[in-house]
Amino acid sequence: MTLAIITIIIIVSILYRQVPDEANVYINAQKEEQKSIAERQVDSLFVHKHTDIFPIYYECKSRYVKGDAYAQTGSWYKDLNNYSPNNLLKMPSDITSTYFVAPEDAPFFGDDVIEGVKTEIRVHNRNDDDVETGIHGVKWKGLWQTGWALGVRENFGVGRIAEYVIIPYAVSFRKQSFGTLEGYVSIDDILENAFKFYTENDKSDFKKSIVTNTKGFTYMPHIDNRYYYLEADKDASFVTMTISDYADFGTYMYNDSYYVFIKGYGRKMYKLILNEHRVKYDIEQYMSDKRHTILTYGLVAIGILLIIWLVFLVMVYKEGKEKKRTLLERLKIKCNPKKFVKNYNGEKLKSANDIYSKAIAVDVNDESAIIELASKAENELGIFLISKNDIKELKELCNPKRFMKPYDAQKVERANNLFGKLSQGVVSYSAFVKIKDEICLLYEKNKEDSTSLATEDESSIRE
Repeated sequence: MTLAIITIIIIVSILYRQVPDEANVYINAQKEEQKSIAERQVDSLFVHKHTDIFPIYYECKSRYVKGDAYAQTGSWYKDLNNYSPNNLLKMPSDITSTYFVAPEDAPFFGDDVIEGVKTEIRVHNRNDDDVETGIHGVKWKGLWQTGWALGVRENFGVGRIAEYVIIPYAVSFRKQSFGTLEGYVSIDDILENAFKFYTENDKSDFKKSIVTNTKGFTYMPHIDNRYYYLEADKDASFVTMTISDYADFGTYMYNDSYYVFIKGYGRKMYKLILNEHRVKYDIEQYMSDKRHTILTYGLVAIGILLIIWLVFLVMVYKEGKEKKRTLLERLKIKCNPKKFVKNYNGEKLKSANDIYSKAIAVDVNDESAIIELASKAENELGIFLISKNDIKELKELCNPKRFMKPYDAQKVERANNLFGKLSQGVVSYSAFVKIKDEICLLYEKNKEDSTSLATEDESSIRE
């Protein structure tokens, strides 16, 4: 019993110490699974497979200037004019004049002009509908003065989302046979035609990726994942797959009268970030739950062992007590009339009353009278005065293997006969006494042989 409890304690101790390693293995597997799920969740944010393009504002009052636009542009927007004399050399050769965008500073936006535009779009879509539209036709300063912009989200794979906007930054008039349309066509009209081309014309590379509901761009992308979330890296360095973010005059729309040059502006990369606090919490929770389970099962196992041991002690005590009872004491207990009142049987109650009254009055030394009462109790009441423990003890004494060494064929046969009778289970007191006497004869014969052997040894010594 003690050894079993010590073994359980050792096992519990070993399992308890292994919990941190097991927790790390489990959580690492969970992280890998959740990362894979998170990457699929990011993919599901896109309407189109790789790129979504949103018309975030259009037909707004523009501000384009001829000549040195850099000097006429607000300080927040000077990065729009990132062209150089080398870039200018790459412009089409039939250009007669060029107007560059020159936005004025707008205090509302602050440092992050893209987020400022997003905020303004959300403000202008205050209803609770799931559909938002871009801002149309305003005469505001700032980035709006490019005339229009397309918000872009690109799926860079493995849970990364690139975000930027496409804006026009220069309008050039082409040389005509009759001269030029400069002064006859407004910059705003040209920009409007360019916007319609990029969003509606089948020749546009952007049309197939257009998403009219701007909500997918103006709100931060979100996934519902236990271990990973999306976080923006404003200083991310990456190459966009749709357009250059330099004024290199490499991307434009055109017709017979003019060119409209476009570029990417503002760069932000959303990446999957591991929620370290959640991981730490889950590790601690896993360890707590696992250790609690181990301790609980350990205590339950010890408790079961103690209960089994207690039951065993109670059985041993009862068997010992039963074994010590005399035949008369057993008669008084088993023939008590109270036992036959609950499950009433008139005949048995009458017999029990008669046997009990005689048992309490009989002399304890009157063996024949007691045996007679026992026989009557067994026959009339169907009770058995011999316990299983009594039979078990006799079976051990008459087990045939006891007489195999030294081998005695007669004793083996007699023992086998007695063992068979006892194996039937139900034995009356009279049969029990008879079997017990026969077993005693088996062992008395051994004593006689031993005595005879001793006598012969003594005679031999005298001689």
